[in-house]
Amino acid sequence: MFPAKRSLVAAISGMALWLCGVAAIAAPVFSVSVNGNPTVSFEDSTFCDGISSFSCVGSGSEGDLVIGYFELTADPGAYVAGSFSFYNASETETLSVLATVLFPMTGNFATPMTAVGTGLASPVGGDLNMTVSGLLDYPSAPLISEAGCMVADFDTASCSNSASVATLSVLANIGFSLAFDLAPDTNLSIGFDPESEFGAGTYFSISPVLVPIPAAGWLLFGALAATLPMRRKL
Repeated sequence: MFPAKRSLVAAISGMALWLCGVAAIAAPVFSVSVNGNPTVSFEDSTFCDGISSFSCVGSGSEGDLVIGYFELTADPGAYVAGSFSFYNASETETLSVLATVLFPMTGNFATPMTAVGTGLASPVGGDLNMTVSGLLDYPSAPLISEAGCMVADFDTASCSNSASVATLSVLANIGFSLAFDLAPDTNLSIGFDPESEFGAGTYFSISPVLVPIPAAGWLLFGALAATLPMRRKL
């Protein structure tokens, strides 16, 4: 490749990375803690498709908590979401569940809007109180925002919360935690609606403000101008 072309490609590639400012390094990971016990990861039983954007499925169990199916999606754009099917197989004990999904990534966002939601939750067997928390650089940093709601037995409901901040820097991961008490012999389904945003599942998202067109234009012209001296030497 000619020097001028190499310079142009490098300049445009560098500008694209600066504009995006985001890079994913691994697939999302789902884990649970039951009744305050140590957290158990389901990474080894998760099957994912994707390189930077991911779609993952899996299943598993931890004691009496049966995760019949879970589906995770994540994108460095940036969001992470999950749909779940939980079941308390115990006939006598209520299970306190803390489910966590983390998406390893890094990025910088200017004046972003963050949003978190429980997804469409449908319990069968008892009422349900849920709290979802948005996570950033977990566990070293505090939660970003949270939302909570009560879902009646055989009903379907969701709750969400959003906030805007001046700047946001992601150094390790984004994700969410979902906390709830599951009564004995109770099923809980969250999400699984492909027609809805995030599949109607639990989610945490960051919506960055795009670089204004004039600013992006000046960056492009600057990158092109940087190649002119090399062109003159050819």
